[in-house]
Amino acid sequence: MAGRPTILIVEENAHLLEGHFPVRFAQLAEGYAELGYRVEVLTTWGWSRTGETPNSFTLHRLGPTARQFRRLAGRLRACGDSTATRRFLNTTGDALAYATVVYSIRSLAGRMTPPPDAIAIMGFDTEPRYVAALAGDGHWLINQFKDPDLVFGWRSRFVERAVTASARRAESRRRARGGGMRIAAANEQWRSRWAQDALFLEPIVIPIAGARKFDRAPDARERLGIASDRRVALLFGAPDSKRVDTVIDAFDRLDDWTLVVGGLVADVAQRTATPSERMRLHPGIVDNTTRDLLLSAADLMVLSFDAGYERNSGTLMDAISASLPIVCSARSLAGDVVERYRLGPLFEPGDASALVDAVGRAPLELDPAVAQRAHEELSSRAVARRQLEVLGVVPSNDTSPTASASIAE
Repeated sequence: MAGRPTILIVEENAHLLEGHFPVRFAQLAEGYAELGYRVEVLTTWGWSRTGETPNSFTLHRLGPTARQFRRLAGRLRACGDSTATRRFLNTTGDALAYATVVYSIRSLAGRMTPPPDAIAIMGFDTEPRYVAALAGDGHWLINQFKDPDLVFGWRSRFVERAVTASARRAESRRRARGGGMRIAAANEQWRSRWAQDALFLEPIVIPIAGARKFDRAPDARERLGIASDRRVALLFGAPDSKRVDTVIDAFDRLDDWTLVVGGLVADVAQRTATPSERMRLHPGIVDNTTRDLLLSAADLMVLSFDAGYERNSGTLMDAISASLPIVCSARSLAGDVVERYRLGPLFEPGDASALVDAVGRAPLELDPAVAQRAHEELSSRAVARRQLEVLGVVPSNDTSPTASASIAE
């Protein structure tokens, strides 16, 4: 493997069974592998899908001592903050948690031959300034999925100022030695918010979710028990900020459609609707095989968000992967992508009548050229390439179509 570029991906939430975790980081790892990278993955508690580990990366776990420190940090952080003593314990827990993970990263990177060209941290509640203060040399990218205002409640303004000052000095040293750290945010609003406190880490907008290779299962409807003569719309994913009521109301008026609701969002639908020939529910955590069967069985993907929803949508990328037409609520980041790539019509958030109209205007299938463009420009490979571009370490042997502008918008 001499001379082969290497990426180290750090994913603290890989033990969870929902949302972006652990599916998206695995797909990003595969995107890096497609670029010719050797991919090493470090997790805190392991990966929930260990039986499905792709050949495209090697999985590492924090050692037993580091895991014990993380447990201790968790207990300290859970003490509450109503007294000065408890706030001190909370602050100590915060510092211990970050120090444990960052020094574990540095230890693993130091043992790798060759050392990683870049380190990508898949953060959900990761405070970048702590990481920047503790990280060593090299190229680091922190992918942030959460509203910056919710990531970290500083227990002490003095500690925040001290950590920020230390992070600035460490970043200056890193850049002087040819490296650097960047923050990748999900949208422009969050990028601007990060820039208020961590401008020296040059926040940039890069989504984490990407389209993937997808092979449709021809017998999906038979395996799921769905009638082959009906049109099928799929509502899938986590319930956060989704308008499930709007979708149920709309498809109650569409006699020729079967609405299939899968994943945790189906738990919400289960409380308000009765499964029937016109509505099929697959509630709870859905494994990868069932998810892909649902995508294979669908004629249309439905994305229904509250107005102003600005997070990445992994379900949108699944729909693009499967080349499905999409109807999506307007005034959302997903809706912007759907409109830009001409993947289907938009409807007003919360308006069931508008959704009915949008379903009627949706294409029976995507134009192959439209599907190909979206898949190439929004693929996991394109996301990985964009991450490397902002760090200045894109491999010279990558000849795939570039999509920097599309990914960054």
